[in-house]
Amino acid sequence: MQRRTGGTRTYLITRQMETIAYAIGLGNLIETRQTKKLRSILHEYYDFAAQRGYLRKYEVDANGARHEHVDKLYINTSTMAKLRKVQYCCVQCLVPLIAVAS
Repeated sequence: MQRRTGGTRTYLITRQMETIAYAIGLGNLIETRQTKKLRSILHEYYDFAAQRGYLRKYEVDANGARHEHVDKLYINTSTMAKLRKVQYCCVQCLVPLIAVAS
């Protein structure tokens, strides 16, 4: 019997602009109705993440199933795997340090 390897995974985040803004701490721009400024800031963040290799691509104001317009962020799988390894190593290294410090 052979196992299913699953192939390559696609990490996709599909959220409204307002949800992303509240998650990263830009909710005050929504409350003061500065959507154009919010959209330009989010474009800068998305471009920065794409340049650094965290995002493969992104779509802004794409058609969503439940909501009219959503932002779609396609996460780079190789970068995500590296981040998970680093996070796991950091957790493994911190546990002995905390135990010794106590």
